[in-house]
This record gives sequence, C-alpha cells and structure tokens, in this order.
Amino acid sequence: MMLIIWCQHALNRGKAESVREMFKEFDVPLNSHHNGEFLPNTKVAGDPRLGHHGSGVHSKAEMNSIHSFVKDSGTREQFIQRLDGIRDFHQNGVLMSQVQEMAATKGISMNDVTLAMFAA
Repeated sequence: MMLIIWCQHALNRGKAESVREMFKEFDVPLNSHHNGEFLPNTKVAGDPRLGHHGSGVHSKAEMNSIHSFVKDSGTREQFIQRLDGIRDFHQNGVLMSQVQEMAATKGISMNDVTLAMFAA
C-alpha cells in the first residue's frame, strides 16, 4: 500500500500549487494525517479503493477537481473536512473528477455530492 500526500508529489499538475498554498493558509502541515490516504499500488479485485497507479488519481483532471472541491474552504475546519471527503471518495472507488461530473449533471455543488449518489 502507498500513502498518498495531496499536492506534495504533484506540484505542477493543474491547480495543485494553489491547493498547496491552502495548506499554508490554514496551517495544515503537508505531512498531516488529514492529508493522506492508503491506496493499493494498483486496483485489487474486491477492494473498493482506487489504485495508486492507473486509476486517474494523478491526472490533471483529478488535480483540477480537487482544487474545485477545496477552493472555497473558508476555515481550517472546513478545509480539513473537505480533505477528509476526498479520502472518503477515493477509499470508495470514486475520483473527484467523477464527483465534479455528478455535481454538474445534478446542478449542485461538489460539496453536496454524497457517496450514496454513486450507488444508484
């Protein structure tokens, strides 16, 4: 398994640098437990988590979607809550780019998208 640290290893992808600045603004260390998740190296049958490689977690679209999800965080607590949301989606096999697409389809905010919407 691999520990993924948001925007620490993807500095030049999409909006990653902007998100990295938010860590400084909200005083959340990049190595904080709020900023990581465990993913298998590749997708494993029977495991809902996204694979670290080959699932799209390193794509420009995913970095841009993460930016869209966290960019309006007004407080440290809200920022951390949204980081936790990213982890929850990934741990259940959902990319943030899929969350963004679901939000656009339903005409709602990304922050109003729930995992249950993907089960239907």
